[in-house]
Amino acid sequence: NDPAVWQRVRLLRGGGATVSVLGFTRGAMPPAPEAVCLGTTRNARMVHRSFAVLRASLGSGAWRAAVQGTEVILARQLEMLLLATLARRRFAPQARLVFECLDVHRLMLADGAAGRALRQLEGALLDRSDQLLVSSPAFVEAYFARVHAALPPVRLVENRVLASELAMPAAIARPPGRPWRIGWFGVIRCRAS
Repeated sequence: NDPAVWQRVRLLRGGGATVSVLGFTRGAMPPAPEAVCLGTTRNARMVHRSFAVLRASLGSGAWRAAVQGTEVILARQLEMLLLATLARRRFAPQARLVFECLDVHRLMLADGAAGRALRQLEGALLDRSDQLLVSSPAFVEAYFARVHAALPPVRLVENRVLASELAMPAAIARPPGRPWRIGWFGVIRCRAS
């Protein structure tokens, strides 16, 4: 039920791909009917998310129809990469595994045991990945290259509005004057942001 996921789906479908969506929902909003719902997670609740991933991995047989015969498995965020690696091993061993990093969670930068364990897990999963997608070179320069000795091939896919979404009914005329102030409404998950 995340609009960013469906924007990526539109991009992939616009390029000719057939896309199956498997993922978690957040909040009370129901998942899209065409998605395979793996359960519900909550923002900023890492322990809860860990248990949700464990539960989802135990029920992975239900994914067979959506994953079998897939040519590419695209995982967004670390917990989904873990599930995608499992899905590829069980149902689509020929598929290429792509990890799309949307952000680096503050826990990934922590000095303690949890941070080290997550970075180790991320490194092991990256070793099994065929490609790493990032929206900015800064992800690689400031994080991935510093933390992991080896990376799969990296591809930059910037966050841009699709041309099909730019179609506006009519030009909005505004007399000369002060610049427009535009409000950006999106998901800000961490307290610092």
